Amino acid sequence: MSWTCYRPDPRIDAFRQSYLELNAGRDRNQIRMRLDVSFRAEEESIDAFQWFCWRSPSMVAEYDLFLEVSRNYRFLLDVGASHGVYALSFCVG
Repeated sequence: MSWTCYRPDPRIDAFRQSYLELNAGRDRNQIRMRLDVSFRAEEESIDAFQWFCWRSPSMVAEYDLFLEVSRNYRFLLDVGASHGVYALSFCVG
């Protein structure tokens, strides 16, 4: 039997570093998701939003695609929103 070690996606470190730089000196109730997307949120929600910033490369890619595609739209129907990160980001943009 051979054992393989779990190796986290190397992009996580780069995403995390970018997130930390964007959020240096922020209010504890504020989060900057991307350079042009920031909003106030309950401190308890910040952790959930971080999945779209650095914790999950697939969620980072999905969020980036959403920001790119939604940029030219004026209306959004966010059905099934969990934390509302897409709706909040849409309103900011």
